[in-house]
Amino acid sequence: HDGKSLSIPGTLLISAIGIVDDVQKCVSMDFKQSGNLIYCLGKTYDELGGSIYLATYDLLGSSVPKVKPKQALRTFKALNKAVKNCLVESIHDCSDGGFVTAIAEMAFSGGLGAEVDLKRIPYKGQLQRDDIILFSESNSRFIVEIKPENQKKFEKLLKDMDAGLIGSVQEDGRLSIQGLNGELCINADVMELKEAWQKPLKW
Repeated sequence: HDGKSLSIPGTLLISAIGIVDDVQKCVSMDFKQSGNLIYCLGKTYDELGGSIYLATYDLLGSSVPKVKPKQALRTFKALNKAVKNCLVESIHDCSDGGFVTAIAEMAFSGGLGAEVDLKRIPYKGQLQRDDIILFSESNSRFIVEIKPENQKKFEKLLKDMDAGLIGSVQEDGRLSIQGLNGELCINADVMELKEAWQKPLKW
């Protein structure tokens, strides 16, 4: 940029390649249609340690995410079965940045909005705070979009699992998230969120 060279720290990159038996059953992360239902699979914990959220405040934190293999495997198997049965319209993991980053990416990728209630997200922790649920980077969590007509079949696959119907896809192009106190904690235009997401790459 401007004749100057830029360098970044060495980064570990792990790639995975698999065989897809039926490419028509591949599911992307972009929201597909207004009126569809949004679910959150997997439990969120008070695990902000090492998160991007704390890093923005130059904090590290101590409650780092813990992997729960048995719980994760159950989630993966159920989700895989739902995809194979063509019940899933879109899906995205909650990793860097937590839940709120994942759902924002789903919204602006599809050019659609979403209404979400944080109280419906499966959560376990001593601290009842919006920012923990929004930004915790707990493992093995997914946001899933399904059609209303597939709700019963989908929920049957998720029986006895940590899953919650948290909201719906909207046409208005806004991400509206209701906090634990019942008031909006986020109400943003998804294209503005996309601009903020892309800004660091616009040199």
